Amino acid sequence: MSTPEYHQLTPATVKLSTHQVAARARTFLSQPHLGQMAHLLGLDKNQLVLLSKSPRYDCFFIPKPKGGKRLIEAPREPLKGTQQRLAKWLQCVYFVHRSEAAFGFMMVPVDDEDPRHIYTHAQRHREATWLLNIDLKDFFHQIPADRVLRLFQQAPFGLTPKAAACLTGLCTFQGRLPMGAPSSPVLSNFACRDLDAELEALARREGWVYTRYADDLTFSGPKPFTQAHWESISGLIGAAGFKMNTKKMRLRHRKDKPEVTGLILKKNPDVSPDFLAGIEADLLVLEALVSERMLLRDIFSRQPVKRLRRSIQGQINFLKAIRGKDHKSCRKLQNRLDQSVIKLK
Repeated sequence: MSTPEYHQLTPATVKLSTHQVAARARTFLSQPHLGQMAHLLGLDKNQLVLLSKSPRYDCFFIPKPKGGKRLIEAPREPLKGTQQRLAKWLQCVYFVHRSEAAFGFMMVPVDDEDPRHIYTHAQRHREATWLLNIDLKDFFHQIPADRVLRLFQQAPFGLTPKAAACLTGLCTFQGRLPMGAPSSPVLSNFACRDLDAELEALARREGWVYTRYADDLTFSGPKPFTQAHWESISGLIGAAGFKMNTKKMRLRHRKDKPEVTGLILKKNPDVSPDFLAGIEADLLVLEALVSERMLLRDIFSRQPVKRLRRSIQGQINFLKAIRGKDHKSCRKLQNRLDQSVIKLK
């Protein structure tokens, strides 16, 4: 799936209140001209135009957890910094105009009474008897530049043609959203607003619950899903310009302990045994690498070991977000990691 791995899915809480987020959204939407947009992003107009016309990326592949490779298109500076600043403004706008079904790639204001993140996403389905999970294929790459251009020209943005074209060039690469740009996640949410509305309407008619976490679509209800239901859903997805990864489609009954974006549905959603086993496996590797025997032999470079340590810390942080930082499993794993870090210094 196009979403980040587990350790990158902790809620993105920001130090803004919902009132401040709404105010920032109004500020962004009140300045539709190219010069105004450049000022908001901390650039002059010519600098912004140049970045949009000549976006520079480093492209490489990383292994997927379950095999295969994922293309990463990492923007170079100053493009990356500009995309990050733009993404913060866009997140404020999306928070105000968000789809009811959307839970992924979203900010969480400090006083948000309805936070949207991976845990609350799973909670929406905890009473379900049947669950249908659908994955959208090549999610970011299925959103072309002309679609992004229309987004910026239409409500709620209504940017001038020059401003819309400039921001489109700033946020797209090789004619579509790149996998690796800070601006791609929030723009993918905007691109799914119509699809969300159509699927929400279908879910209301059928008595289902529908949610979307990035490219992961989940439907749940009291009765099994039929072939007619499948055709209705797939037809709406295709009409919205997306393709499904049929290999990842899953239909599960409650008794099968189904997963929703990696969390097992119980009374309270929880991480899977495989996730915990993965942390244990990574810790065993790290503990072996920082053993006295290995350190004295100086076989391994410190940088890959430090990257492994950061990855494990991210996974533990995710576990804390789900179970609570004082849960005994979190304390035990954190203590083991801390001991390894001491040896690495």
